[in-house]
Amino acid sequence: MKALTNITALLLFVLSASAVQASSLDEKLNGTWLYEALQAPYEYQKGQILFYEEEGETKVKIVTDQGTITANNLKIENDEVAFDFYVENDYCKATLKYKEDILSGKVATGQGDIPVTMKRKQ
Repeated sequence: MKALTNITALLLFVLSASAVQASSLDEKLNGTWLYEALQAPYEYQKGQILFYEEEGETKVKIVTDQGTITANNLKIENDEVAFDFYVENDYCKATLKYKEDILSGKVATGQGDIPVTMKRKQ
């Protein structure tokens, strides 16, 4: 019984530590990020990503010369960020890693993966 209690306490500690880490990354993400995806079609190679709070949730918008795109299904876990969105009816999924105020990774599209890098706007 004592072993079960210790395991339960350990699991609760790990889960609460993960939640604190995730929420701190939420806070670090909030703001405007400049992105570059040089293998994307020209009109989408550069733009801004906006991470913001709305009704207690972190949300994402992508701003390009073509307009604003609302992203969906934002997931923030440890140092990884993922969200999906549509560009001209093409489903895209961004998977990124956060390190030292830089997000880098890829956007998976119907035409293949596109490397992307984001830096916080100063």
